[in-house]
Amino acid sequence: MKYYISDAPLRLREFGRNIQSMVEHLKTLEDKDVRTAVAHEIIKFMVCLKPSIKENPDYKQKLWDYLYLIAEGELDVDAPFEFPDTKPAHHPVGVRMPYPNRKPRYRATGSNLDLMAQHAAGMEPGPIRDEYINMMANAIYLLSTADISKANNPEEAVAEQIAKLSNGKIQLEASQVRINKVAPTHPHQQPQKPGGRAKKSRNRPKVRAQKKRR
Repeated sequence: MKYYISDAPLRLREFGRNIQSMVEHLKTLEDKDVRTAVAHEIIKFMVCLKPSIKENPDYKQKLWDYLYLIAEGELDVDAPFEFPDTKPAHHPVGVRMPYPNRKPRYRATGSNLDLMAQHAAGMEPGPIRDEYINMMANAIYLLSTADISKANNPEEAVAEQIAKLSNGKIQLEASQVRINKVAPTHPHQQPQKPGGRAKKSRNRPKVRAQKKRR
């Protein structure tokens, strides 16, 4: 089985690898009349792969433009439409974004809160910085509920964790930490009493027990 990992990248993914291979073979033909005839057949295949393009009034010209892009501007045929004057630009392929390999300080909060703490440490004092730190404090409280919510003073525990995440650059008092301790509920969900049972629906039809015949 042949894999296309080492082949040329797809220039137009909506038309796939087969159309691109046809275009590459088209460019190797020496007779211009034969190239033109093959180009018309490729256009028919492109319509079959993307029939919705026929809803556009100028779909034929778009198909020939797509064919020109797939051929990377190297298309010497008698086309019914004029091709663009400039050749399609070549974009670099295979460049991947670097993935961060560093581990978060706390697995429960992850790397994002590490970055937030570093950003907050470099901000100028003011209401924007205070609100940013408050958002970070609520995120720590929600993500670390098992460790912090059971503490006697969760605000103090959150302040200590913010100080550790910022390497001591952000020092807060417990009174400066504002935590939203009310868990969000669904608008149609009714809170239940602890240890209580859910009420049965009144609209549920009652099923009467049938008496056994003797």
